[in-house]
This record gives sequence, C-alpha cells and structure tokens, in this order.
Amino acid sequence: MGDVVYKDKFIWDAQKAELNLKKHRVRFETAAAVFSDPFLIEEYDRENSTSEDRFNVTGSVTGLASHVLVTVSVTYRGGFIRVFSARRAEAVEAGDYYDQFRQYLR
Repeated sequence: MGDVVYKDKFIWDAQKAELNLKKHRVRFETAAAVFSDPFLIEEYDRENSTSEDRFNVTGSVTGLASHVLVTVSVTYRGGFIRVFSARRAEAVEAGDYYDQFRQYLR
C-alpha cells in the first residue's frame, strides 16, 4: 500500500490508517484538522520518542459549536507531519485542553 500524502503537509502509512480507523474510529484525514485549531495542545511523547521526537497533539476537529477533541500522535519529518495514530482525546487530555482554553478567555 505505501504512504499517503495529504494536502501536501501530512503523510502516513495507508495500512496503518486503515487499522487506526477500525480500532479508534478516527480517520487520519479528519485528525489532520487538529492542526487548524488555534487552541491545540502539543505535548512531547517521552514514551514513544526512542528513535525520533514524537508528539501528541490534542485539538478540535469540528469547531467550537459542536466539537470533538482528538489526540494525534505525530513526528515532524522532512517538511511533513507524519501521523502514527489518532483517537478521541482521553479525559485528562480534554481537561488540559479546556483549562488552556479557559486561560485564553480570561
């Protein structure tokens, strides 16, 4: 299958994207929208940064009115954002996101 390049900015393994969709019910194309969220949170992923720096990026994929928070695991490589996985944000991640958003509103 090989790699998929999306919007000249994102790249991922096609087979991994299919497995991710089955497991987490989140498409990588949808997850890419996280990077358009001005309130996204990016955290260094110490556990998975063995051979390269990896990050978990949490943000909204549908806007403020009726949003869904997604966490995307990525690395920045060769001018691309390489996506490894995408899932709905966990409670702690969502809490951090909303705390940061509330800080902005003050």
